[in-house]
Amino acid sequence: MQVFTYDTPGATPAVQPIPGLCGIIGNAGTITGETVVCQGQQSVVYTVPEITHATSYTWTLPSGSTGSSTSNSITVNYGTSAKSGTISVRGVNACSQSETSSVSITVNPLPTNAGVITGESSVCQGETAVTYTVPTITHATEYVWTLPTGATGSSTTNSITVDYGSSALSGDITVKGTNACGDGVSATLPITVSTPLSAIGAISGPASVCVGQTAVTYQVPEVEHATSYSWTLPTGITGSSTTNSITVDVAIDAVDGEITVKATNLCGDSQTATLQLTVHPLPSTPIITQDGANLQSDATSGNQWYNQNGIIMGETNQFYEPVSNGDYYVIVSSMGCQSAASNTINITFTQLHDTDAQHSIVLYPNPVVDELKLVNTSPKAAIRIQIYDTNGKLMYQGILHDKLSVPTTQFEPGTYLVRYGNEDANLVQKIIKK
Repeated sequence: MQVFTYDTPGATPAVQPIPGLCGIIGNAGTITGETVVCQGQQSVVYTVPEITHATSYTWTLPSGSTGSSTSNSITVNYGTSAKSGTISVRGVNACSQSETSSVSITVNPLPTNAGVITGESSVCQGETAVTYTVPTITHATEYVWTLPTGATGSSTTNSITVDYGSSALSGDITVKGTNACGDGVSATLPITVSTPLSAIGAISGPASVCVGQTAVTYQVPEVEHATSYSWTLPTGITGSSTTNSITVDVAIDAVDGEITVKATNLCGDSQTATLQLTVHPLPSTPIITQDGANLQSDATSGNQWYNQNGIIMGETNQFYEPVSNGDYYVIVSSMGCQSAASNTINITFTQLHDTDAQHSIVLYPNPVVDELKLVNTSPKAAIRIQIYDTNGKLMYQGILHDKLSVPTTQFEPGTYLVRYGNEDANLVQKIIKK
C-alpha cells in the first residue's frame, strides 16, 4: 500500500511508503557471466541487476557446481563432474518474490582418466621402433606423452613409437588426454632400460683333469651389465652355476669335451667363451717289491717314493734304496693324475759290526763342521759311501778305497746317516753336522 502526498494543490504527488509494509518487487534482469565453462573451472562470477525492493536473492546452480549468495552476484565453482544446466536467480522480500531470470550454462568435460599403457616395459639401449598405446580417452582432443631420459618419440594421438638411445636410462612413460578445458589424469608405465653386454673374456682353469677329481673351479672375468651366466659341460662333468664362476666334479666315466659359458641380461646373450677340456684316466695302482735292501715299483715311470713321514724329495726312479727304518710306498703320476698309493713295505736295518762287514771304517770328526774324513783300515775292497739326511735325501755318494774326504759345508746343521758297504755287508752310522 502506498500513500500519495501533495505539497500544494495541483502539484505532482509524492509516493511515501508506509512503515512496516512491503514495496512491490521489480522483475529480475538478465544474468551476466560465462555461459560456456569447463569441468573443474573455479571462481566464475555471475551478476543480475539489482531488483527493485528485493531484500535478498535466491540462486540455483547446475548439478556439480557450488556457490552461495543472497546478493545480486554469485561466485561459482564447477566440480570435475559438473553438468550443463541453468543458473537462475530471483529477488525476494518479506511480501513477495520476483519472476525468475535464467541463463543456460554449457559445461564442457575434462578428458577422462587415461587407461593402462600397453607396450614393452623392459627394453635395451639402442632398441628402436617400440610402440606404446593407451585406450582412447573420452573427451580428449590431444594426447600428451612423456618419455624416459634418452628416449625419443612424438605423438598427439593415443599411440607413440619410441626409440631408445645408446645412453637411455630407466624411467616412466606417461600419457594424459587434454582438451580446451585442461588435462585428464595421466597413466604411467615404468620402463627398465638395460645396457647391452660387453665382450666375454677367456675361461680360466685347468685344461686337463683326472677322472674322479673334485672341486675344480673355472671362471671368466665378470661381464659388465650381465645378470646371469649360462655354463655347459662335457659328459660326465657335473656342476651348476649362474655366476661367472663354476665348480665341477669329474666322474669316473667323464669324457673330453668343451666347457662353454655366456653372459646374459634382458638385452640378450654375449658371445660364447670356450675351453677345450681333456680328461685323463688315473694311472694303475702300483705294486712294490723288495729285493734285499732295495725296493722296486712295477711302474717304469712316474714314480714318487714316500715313507711314513711323507714325500721323499728327489726319489722318482723305479728303484729306491732305503737308508733308514720305516714304511715305504710309491705313488705314480701320469698326465697330471696320481694313482692310489701302492702297497707298503716295512724296512728295518740291523747295524753290522766291523768284523761282520769284513772291514773297519773310521769316521771323523763327529760332530763335523766343514769336512768329514773316512779311513778304511782294512782295505780289502772298494766300499760305496752314501750320506742321507733324515728325510731320506741323498746328500753325497762316493767310493772309499783307503781314505776319503767329504766336504760338508753345504750341509744344513743336523743329523745325517752314513751308509757304507760292499757285496758282503752294509753298515749305517749316524753323524752330526754343526
